[in-house]
Order: sequence, then C-alpha cells, then structure tokens
Amino acid sequence: MGIMNSKSRILVVDDEPTNLSLLYNVLSEEFDLYLLSDGKSAIDLLKEKEVNLILLDVIMPELDGYDTARLIKSNPKTSKIPIIFMSALGDISNKIKGFESGAVDFITKPFQKEEVIIRIKTHLTLRRYQKELEKINADKNTLFSALSHDLRSPFMALIGFGEILKTDYRTLTKNEVKEIGDKIFKTSTNTFNLLENLLNWARIQQNDIKPFIEEINLFEIISDCIFQFAELYKSKRINVTNFIQKDLTCYADRTMLSVIIRNCFSNSIKFTETNGEIQFSYSCIGNICKLLISDTGKGISSEKLERIFDLYSNKSTQGTKNETGTGIGLHLCKQLADKMNINFIIESEEGVGTVAIIEVPQTAFND
Repeated sequence: MGIMNSKSRILVVDDEPTNLSLLYNVLSEEFDLYLLSDGKSAIDLLKEKEVNLILLDVIMPELDGYDTARLIKSNPKTSKIPIIFMSALGDISNKIKGFESGAVDFITKPFQKEEVIIRIKTHLTLRRYQKELEKINADKNTLFSALSHDLRSPFMALIGFGEILKTDYRTLTKNEVKEIGDKIFKTSTNTFNLLENLLNWARIQQNDIKPFIEEINLFEIISDCIFQFAELYKSKRINVTNFIQKDLTCYADRTMLSVIIRNCFSNSIKFTETNGEIQFSYSCIGNICKLLISDTGKGISSEKLERIFDLYSNKSTQGTKNETGTGIGLHLCKQLADKMNINFIIESEEGVGTVAIIEVPQTAFND
C-alpha cells in the first residue's frame, strides 16, 4: 500500500499478480497505490481508506468487477469515486454493461502505459472540478438558507417600525420617536452590511473580483470605519481606541481591506458587552505590518475557533444585545485576504476576548 501524502490515491483491483505488478511499475511514481486481488477486499478497504480513483478488473472469481462496482456505487460514502474498468473484453456489450454498473471509462487489455496514465489524470481532474462545483453549490445552498431567515427578519422589523410611525405618529413622544429611529438605523445598517457581504461573496465565487494593490493610509481607513459604526458602539457604551499612527501606510486593495476591517470591527461591537473595550493597534516586523483589532468580548470557544472560516459549520451567533448575522462575514474576509495574498488570523479565548490580525506588506512586491 502507498504512503499517504499529496499524491492521488489509486485503488487497483486485479486477480492477476502479473497485471498488478505491471500497473505498480507504471503508476507508482505518480500515484499512491493500494493493490488488491479481489472485489471483496476492495469493498473492505474502502470502509477504512479514502481513494481518489479505482482501476477495476472485470473478470474475477466470486465477486466480479460489475458486482463490485455496483456495491461501491450503492454506498453514499464511495458512490462518487471514479471507476475505470480494465478488461480484455472490449466488445460494445461489455462496455455498456460496465457503464451501467457505474464506470466512467473502460481500458482494454493489453494496455499502454501512456493511455492508462492519461485516462487516470483526466478522470482525476474531472472529479476535482466536480468537487469544486459541489462545494460552490453547497455554499450557495447554505448561504441562501441562512439568508431566507436573516433577510426576512430585519425587513419585517423595518416594516413594523414604519407602521408604528405611520399610524401612531400623533401620539408618540420625542423619546419614543428617537427610540424607533435608533432601531431603524441599527436594523438598516446591519441589513446593508449583510447585503454588501453577500454581493462580495457572490463576486468571488464568479471569480469576478480582482485586487488592485496600491499604497493606502491605514489610519484613514480605520478612522472611516470607526466613524461609520459610531452609533452602534456608542449605543453599547463601548470605548474604542485607535492607536494607529497617522502616517502608517501599507500596500493592499483599499476596498477589500476595508471590508475585512469593517467585518472584524462589526463583530467586536456585536460580541462586546456594554462598557467594554475595542482597540486598533499595530506592530511592524520587517516589511510586514500586523494590524490588530482587539476586544474584551465574550470570545470564541476553541472548538468553534478551529472552524471559524468554514461557511458550512460557522453558523451565526447572537451578539450580546441579540444582534444577528449569517456567519458569512469571516468566511468572506478570509477569501478576500487570500485574494490579496495576505494573512488573516483570528485568536480568541472564551470569556476573555478576541483579536483579529491582518498582516499587510508595507512595501510593494515586484511581480
């Protein structure tokens, strides 16, 4: 059996030792191999090991290739593994039977080394593309499922507040009008941020967003961000301090970096209790400037921190004042950071607080 590493893992099943030896010599340099001589052993191995593709002989004792393939395809855990049949039976009826049992290709014995390798690489590539499409589709379904609730709720709230103002405006006190206005502002701001994240995420999925790297002033970007969220953090009486030097510059995409900073700051406000602290600070080592957004919020559990950028498992969590979201923000931030080829790290301790770290270069890199 092959050693697990970055190579694709191929399961080869053939009852002829000569064929197994030949295939090992042909494939072992490029792929990790599991070599087995019967279908039952192949089924047992697949219960314990993950493989990327299966080369399967047709004529074998007890359990032939067709029945083996049907069993593999009947198991949801193995049903999508590409199966290439190998056989001296090259007539059309046998090929049709092979495809009906779940094969993606058919190699006729005796085979040529180049043909086998090309067919394997072709189907590994197709499977990789298929997985990417499955992930995009799953991301889309996960996101839209969350949005179906998280967009409906704020809009229902806005409609409700609007109805109160429309029907009861004569009897409302100034304080009541101000309170409703505050709620409309907060709900509208959160909903706008959600839609902005959604649009940016959609553009990334379509590969329609390219970074424009330029020299930018970090103090200005952070000051704009603090101003934008002033109503939100002031309503929770959170003390926000900007320790960024006024002439501190870096090289990044202005819009992308702003989105990352806004999401991190918004999260800090969301998860920090009344009278808490949020700080913007930095440290520079060599060419890299580490921007830190630190808060005294409720922090993140170690279990959730491990999956913090995962769109599937990182579900929205209510803030300290029952603020809501979809859980897409940090996933989006990581994708934007990757687009700019910069590091984005979240450190946190439950009950203590969270630090978002954005590492940006201070000089332009040559292409």
